[in-house]
Parts: sequence; C-alpha cells; structure tokens
Amino acid sequence: MAKKAYKPKKTLTKAEKDALKMRRTILLLAALVAVGFFPLFLVFLLGMLPTITLMITEKTEQKYKTKAVGFPNFIGTFHMITPMLKYEGMQTIDNAISIVTNATNYIYPLSASLIGYILVTFLPIVVNLYLAKAQVIREKKLMEDRNKIINLWGEEVNKDAPNLITLEQLRAEELNRKLRESMGK
Repeated sequence: MAKKAYKPKKTLTKAEKDALKMRRTILLLAALVAVGFFPLFLVFLLGMLPTITLMITEKTEQKYKTKAVGFPNFIGTFHMITPMLKYEGMQTIDNAISIVTNATNYIYPLSASLIGYILVTFLPIVVNLYLAKAQVIREKKLMEDRNKIINLWGEEVNKDAPNLITLEQLRAEELNRKLRESMGK
C-alpha cells in the first residue's frame, strides 16, 4: 500500500482565530442562557427565526442581509419577551408557550424584519439612481467645459483627445459593477 501524501495543516490568521474564539464564546453563552433561562430563550429563538434563516442561507462573506434584517428583528423580538420580564415568576414554560402560540406576538419581530428586507432590497436601487443622476450631471459639466476649451483654444486641442462621454460611461459601469458586488448580487 502506498502512503498518503503529507498535507500540512492550514494555519489560521489572527483574524480567523479571533472569529473562531468569538463564535465559541457566543455558542457557550447561548448554551448557558438556553439552560438557565429556557422559557426566555425559547421565545427569543422563535422571534429571531428570520435572522437565523438568513444566517444559514446567505452565501456572501459580509452577510449584509443578515445584519440588515437581524438588527431590526432583534429589537422587534423584545416585544415578545417583555411580558416575561415584567413581573417576577413570569418566566415559566407555560407562559412561554402561551406567548409563542399567540400569532399576534409575531407582528413586531416580523415587521421589523420586513423593514430590514426593504432596506436591503431598495436602498441599492435608490443609491444607484442617485449615482447615475450625479454621473449625468458630471458628464454634462465636462462636455460644457470641453466646449469652452475648444472655443478658447481652437479645434486642434480636441483632435487627439479621447471621447469623454465614453470614458465617463466606462467609469459609471465600473462603479455600478462595484456597487453590485459590494451588495452581494
């Protein structure tokens, strides 16, 4: 039998080690909270389902959607938790089950998640429209300046110059491409 080729272990960078430590710490804290405050953890877990789903399904490294949906969802989930925190002795399994089974309690977390989804979906479109309009204005200004220079110095200034509109269009396309890449589309 032939020996297997030796593969050196992949060494982790400092950032990767820190991220791994953070994940382990969060999992440990979540486990402690789940055991110590199970009714509260159950309500919180079910309120945060949109964020948990995005954490699992989102493929991009930056996780923009998860953050944009997760923060509002986190705030909206507190509406479900506050009845359990108001009075002493309210953190029981029976109370948690009654909160979780009441469908109207999901209005706040899901509405907050919807706000995050709307931001992720429509904000890049609005920014792109703004940048396109700014590009047209800049292009118009450049053409006016170019025409002024031609009028001042004559047509020979323009004979070796590249077409400014084409260059600006290329820059705008590259800017749009970078914007789409940064948003994970």
